Amino acid sequence: MCGTVCAAGCLEPVSYRTSAPVPKALAGDVARAAAGLSLRAPIALGDVICENVCGTGVSLVATKSVG
Repeated sequence: MCGTVCAAGCLEPVSYRTSAPVPKALAGDVARAAAGLSLRAPIALGDVICENVCGTGVSLVATKSVG
């Protein structure tokens, strides 16, 4: 799964991917959790922006550097 979220201090959104597949039934919950994150720039490629999202044991990982 992948998506984008906003980071304070940067106009460019941060793209992310999950570190492992997420069950389809939880995809919406994971997207809502990602949208609710409060991130601050700078963020580097590969930074873990959320660990164990929705209790899945999966992390959200930044796929580009911003800020």
